[in-house]
Formats: sequence, structure tokens, C-alpha cells
Amino acid sequence: MRLITSPFYYSPYLSLLAKADSPKYVESWKAFNTWSKGHIPISGRVVEELIKMVKDNSLIKGELLVQNQKVDLAAVTANLLVVASELDALVPYRQVEPIMNKVSSHDKRFVLHPGGHALSLVSSNGTLPDYLKDWLPCRSTPLTKEDVT
Repeated sequence: MRLITSPFYYSPYLSLLAKADSPKYVESWKAFNTWSKGHIPISGRVVEELIKMVKDNSLIKGELLVQNQKVDLAAVTANLLVVASELDALVPYRQVEPIMNKVSSHDKRFVLHPGGHALSLVSSNGTLPDYLKDWLPCRSTPLTKEDVT
């Protein structure tokens, strides 16, 4: 529900109010609300192209063009962590999983997380999700003060 003159959306807060007696829901709601407000607006043309790419599955089929060149997934050799969600209606895991057989990476891992789109990226206690805590440290070095400044 949105008032015509107001840029304020009420719907998320109504769902929070309806389940305010559930600490687990409130915690999850706060994490998702923070995540959803952190997006950079995307132009309609970019959204249109992304939807077409997903619908046609052109990346997996080897038909995706970037700057008039076909994307060759076999050329990908970097460490790869692919995370998908069981209930993701936007990007179904069955559409994501085939990338594992297309890339040439030796170090690759597929994680199927319960839940819906992007919820697997949010940890309820403010830490990294377990799959990332296990995967990331042995493939990266900690930041130093010099890296941050």
C-alpha cells in the first residue's frame, strides 16, 4: 500500500507489525529490510536485458554477448563459489547449477541454501553465513589498516 503523494512504503511495515511477536521474524525482517534498501537503482533497459538473459538462459547456452563477444564459461578458471536457493522464484537453482559443469575452475563449490532469493546471503546474527565462513578464509588474506585507508 502506498499513498499517492508519499514516497514511503507501508507494506513492509504492515507485515512486520503483523508478526512483531516473533523475534525470529523480526530479526529476519530487519536483515532483509537493511539489505533491500542498500541497492543502487538499475535502469529499465538493464533490468530488461537481465530478465531476457535469465529467461533465455543465454549464459549457460553459450549465447550471451558482452561487448559483441560471446561469453566463454570454459575460460573461467578462478575459484568459484555458487550459491543458490531452493525456493528462489527469480533465479531457480536448476538454472544456476549447470554453471558448475561449464567452467574450468578446479576449485569450485555449489551451495544450495534453503529459502528464497538472496536470503541465503543474509545471516540472522550479523556474521557471514556458514558456507562463506568455511570457503572464504582459505582463499583470501585479511585486510590490513593500509588496505582500508
